[in-house]
Amino acid sequence: KHPDRLTGLAALAPQNPDKAAQELQRGVRTLGLKGAVINSHTNGEYLDDRKYWPILECAAALDVPIYIHPRDPSPGLGGPLGIPGFLVGWGWALEVGTHAIRLIASGVFDEIPKLRIVIGHMGECIPFLLPRLDNRYTRDRGPKRKWSPSEYFKNHFVVTTSGMNYRPQLMMTIEEIGVDRVLFAADWPFEPSKEAVEGIENSPLSAADKAKIFHTNAARVFRL
Repeated sequence: KHPDRLTGLAALAPQNPDKAAQELQRGVRTLGLKGAVINSHTNGEYLDDRKYWPILECAAALDVPIYIHPRDPSPGLGGPLGIPGFLVGWGWALEVGTHAIRLIASGVFDEIPKLRIVIGHMGECIPFLLPRLDNRYTRDRGPKRKWSPSEYFKNHFVVTTSGMNYRPQLMMTIEEIGVDRVLFAADWPFEPSKEAVEGIENSPLSAADKAKIFHTNAARVFRL
């Protein structure tokens, strides 16, 4: 009934990075899509591998984000994370969280400064660990970068609430990375959409901040 209120992201197959970049261009310029969605690893490889950077360069050139969505863990992680009952709640989060950290560590954001990444589930645990990541990265002498891990995350990542309909985690994430970097998402069919909406509506946020999370942040990030 309301086609003007729906849009989408281009689904890419990164196995052929150059063709995937062409498909992203077609999706954005011809079909009017608003970015790309990639299901985390590709045959056990992550987007920090330079052979995939044509996709990242294309997204930056088009000024659209890439949404990294969870999938079952890569072969190297699959065994330890294949815990019955915890695959979605833990295994998927660590899969995408690891992907995000690999991107931060790779230096890609120094070379492609306009690159923007979206990840779900309140940031796949990363916002809760940012001070610790900065602390240990400095003390353990990680490769010298222009910014700290938390600064890369806050400058280049946006998180959605998908499936994390919990007030303490919402408020802590906002305190850590700012309300402008948090987007509403429902996570259906894994979680009831009604609970996702109520999780924001019942939070102790101002009406202006709720509006940001529910729609104006997404309008900005995806250029709706």
